[in-house]
Amino acid sequence: MDLDEVLERIVSASNMEIYPLNELVVSLLPTQLRIHDAIIVATGLVFRDVMGEPTATLTKDTKIVSCGLIGTVW
Repeated sequence: MDLDEVLERIVSASNMEIYPLNELVVSLLPTQLRIHDAIIVATGLVFRDVMGEPTATLTKDTKIVSCGLIGTVW
C-alpha cells in the first residue's frame, strides 16, 4: 500500500483523523518518552482530555504502553 492509498483510507474512515502537530500537542509532550512516542501520546491526550473523545492508541510499543498516560490496544 502506498502513501496516497493510506491517506485516502484515513480521510474516508469515520474512526480516524489526521491531527496537526501544533502548540497544544507540544504543550502536552510527556518528557519520559522519546520525541516520536511523546508526539503520539500527546496527540492522544488532546483527543481525550481536550476534545473529550474516547481514545486508544493502537501500538505494541512497550514504552508507550508502560507509561500509562493513554489507553492502548494491541
